[in-house]
Amino acid sequence: MDRAKWRLVVNVHVAEEDELALRQVQVGERRETVTYFEETLGRPPGRHDDPLREGVRQGTTLVGTPDTVIKGIERLVELSQGGFGGLLFRAHEWASREETLRSYELFARYVMPRFQGSLATIIDSNEWCRENRRTIFGPNVEAIRRAYRDAGREVPSEFLWRTSGARDVGPTIP
Repeated sequence: MDRAKWRLVVNVHVAEEDELALRQVQVGERRETVTYFEETLGRPPGRHDDPLREGVRQGTTLVGTPDTVIKGIERLVELSQGGFGGLLFRAHEWASREETLRSYELFARYVMPRFQGSLATIIDSNEWCRENRRTIFGPNVEAIRRAYRDAGREVPSEFLWRTSGARDVGPTIP
């Protein structure tokens, strides 16, 4: 079977905080569970005390921050043992219109790029800067120190802490 043709359908809602995301969808999820799954489809009620949190725990419902949702998708990729062609989310209307639109925005801005490869160069650049910031900013900090000393002035310590890379070259002034 061609895994590129596989489509996974999951419940997804993204917010700035995990608990906020859960609060935003809690009422709508219960409403859907009762009216659709129980009343329409006839599924017996009470399969779990908190089906939303149980779905999140099991990884069948991805509700939380962008990082939480990314980890959930990565888990699905791992469980699939070879990947899949697409991830579809249900437009379940669990949250308000504004919260749902914000969820889509957060997903598009922070989750999708992780899986499209469009963040690779940005992430690599960020890591390189972190690893080399002492070399990059050290001369700048030293030049500022020298300029103050040459002017016969003491470098204010609060200025050093605002200087990029200062924490790597130390706050003290020789």
